[in-house]
Amino acid sequence: EVISLLARAAGLNLAYTTATPQGQQGQPVPTAPGAGGAEGPRVTLDIQDESVQDVFNHVLRITGLQANREGRTIFVGPRLPNDARNLVTRSYRLNQVTVGVALNFLVAMGAESAVSRERTITSVQAVPVGGGQAPATQTQTSTETRIETQRIDFQDSTPLLRGLEVVGDERTNSVTLIGSPKQVQVASAQLIQLDSRRRQVAINVKIADINLLATEDINTSFSFGLGDTFIQNAQGAGIINFGTRSPLAVRGLPGENPPGFARQFLSRLQAQVTSGNAKVLTDPTLIVQEGQQAAVNLTQEVVGNITRTITQGTGGLGQDTTTIQKERVGLTVGIKIERVDDNGFVALSVAPTVRAVQDQYRDTTGNLIALINERSLTSGLIRLRDNQTLILSGIIQESDRTSVDKVPILGDIPILGALFRSTNKQNQRQEVIVLLTPQIIDDSERSSSMGYNYNPSPDARQMLERSQNRKVQTPNSNR
Repeated sequence: EVISLLARAAGLNLAYTTATPQGQQGQPVPTAPGAGGAEGPRVTLDIQDESVQDVFNHVLRITGLQANREGRTIFVGPRLPNDARNLVTRSYRLNQVTVGVALNFLVAMGAESAVSRERTITSVQAVPVGGGQAPATQTQTSTETRIETQRIDFQDSTPLLRGLEVVGDERTNSVTLIGSPKQVQVASAQLIQLDSRRRQVAINVKIADINLLATEDINTSFSFGLGDTFIQNAQGAGIINFGTRSPLAVRGLPGENPPGFARQFLSRLQAQVTSGNAKVLTDPTLIVQEGQQAAVNLTQEVVGNITRTITQGTGGLGQDTTTIQKERVGLTVGIKIERVDDNGFVALSVAPTVRAVQDQYRDTTGNLIALINERSLTSGLIRLRDNQTLILSGIIQESDRTSVDKVPILGDIPILGALFRSTNKQNQRQEVIVLLTPQIIDDSERSSSMGYNYNPSPDARQMLERSQNRKVQTPNSNR
């Protein structure tokens, strides 16, 4: 009666249905005490200085009734048929997220979804063979297509998109929205926000591997002869030879003195200082998407271990199996972009690892095996501003080695003992320095062709220009 009076006052007609009233949450609308279920809820109005059209809409909102106006007729009811409703349909093809993610998001806001999915069904059947043997099994695989629906019944809240239908298509990764214009508009805005592109970051990595080596060698040697006795000291090793010939001499070698010995006193002092440095520099640039990870591998393979196994075969024959275990040495850097903030910060983690051959030795069979030294660092989650450089240092390994060869007793004499010993000192320092500079890529229309400030070397620029000119000069063909 209230709706009818308001419609007449506005000069409109009214079409009312007596279907079972349903609320926003699927529960029956409360009716007046002692009244039939078709009368609907009680409405009390106290209105002043308000247009009839606004009051009419207010009544529809507080009663939860559906209404649709076509021309001069308004269809009102707890649940209107589809022919009397104002329904719109809109389809979206998703680019960044999958259909499942979009459907779950809209269902959480109150929509009802349906999607056609295929699943693989494997059935195993036992076939008796007979003769007391185990039955044979037959496996059949088939594909089943079924419609899966989703709906959430809220208890203490009224969902915003209740009444909206969402249909998903996994083949084209698209969704179709069916509902009132307002609901479709709200769902469309949420889908556009949900399907936004992930940001990309250009990570410039500069890695310097510095090796410093310093070696000091101090050797003394002398030789003299007294009659048939020859005495020699060479690099901390003392030799006394009695007789005119040395057992180490080569047969048939002419000469009065044995090889390596002097008749007169001969002394020699050798001092050598060796220093060297090596620097390995890499400067790659990686494009990493938000939430993804990338790696730089500058490695090579070496023999890390050799295993030989002899197994006893049939007939007393043995089978010799040699297994070669290879190891990769070099530089490895793993980078993961956690997220890119709207304020220009990049949250990332980096893990550089340097593996180098420390030494080599030969096993009992004469095979050369490499001893590998590894240095690694894990930064954890860090945050950098756009174009801010992070320096990771401290991956340092330093070793000091001193080797002394001396003649027993004589090499321990103060001052004069230096003539009977040889000293070798070696100092080695290895350090790895990593510099990271992230740059958020602007993938909008105003960005440059390469997406970030890339400055190629002159040779690379010439090659890029030559390749671009070749593409321009090549005529189109139907191949």
